[in-house]
Amino acid sequence: MFPKTKSLARTEARELLLEWATKNSQLQDPYVSGLLHALNSNESIGFWSTTSPIDLLPMPSAISRERVNLRYLQLVRNILVFTPVALTWAAVGKSSAAFTSYSVDHIGAPVNFLEFWQNGYGYLASVWRISTIASLDALIIGLLIALTVVIDVRASQRRGRGTSEMVLIESERLSLALKLGEFLYSERDISPASAQVDIKTLTSKLALTSVSIEKITKELEKATKLPIVNRELIALFKKIKATEKNQK
Repeated sequence: MFPKTKSLARTEARELLLEWATKNSQLQDPYVSGLLHALNSNESIGFWSTTSPIDLLPMPSAISRERVNLRYLQLVRNILVFTPVALTWAAVGKSSAAFTSYSVDHIGAPVNFLEFWQNGYGYLASVWRISTIASLDALIIGLLIALTVVIDVRASQRRGRGTSEMVLIESERLSLALKLGEFLYSERDISPASAQVDIKTLTSKLALTSVSIEKITKELEKATKLPIVNRELIALFKKIKATEKNQK
């Protein structure tokens, strides 16, 4: 709950919004930046008090640092797939050019191309010889296999955490929206008629949001076989539904 003093409430609201927006990279969002400006300068706070944070706060992306790293690993793997072929053909080109020079200098020498590619005879650098290229190709292919296994395991782990990550993001957003809504509501000039309409609207929106979160958490519990929602959150869902029913 916010303190009753408006100046303290405004300071806390600004700090909470700034912290959340920074954490979720939402400082450039029009609603967030506009509300932060109003909270900093106390300009047009009357206008912003008529807005609904539950509707207008942006939904942060669930793309985590782990997911970004996973994409980098996939990019490296995709590049390495073509490396053995490119390396082998580059070696073939170098060997062919060197073999041509060797043949000109040693006309009639009983040496075939594969034998020359393996030995070089002073015309081909050791790095381009067939044994070296074969070893490098085998090393790259082994690295590809290892990367594929790592990527598959980490992707499976991330999928398992994806739903819980979304529940946490939505929970943090909803918590902030409720606190901002409480502060902005205290800044409004309210009549009994408008208050009743606002309460019904807010209760309805909270009910829809709670149903959405409850559905996600049930799906997560099925997937992980673990209880995700605590008793307090379940009780909150029930209270919101009961309030919405009474409002009707």
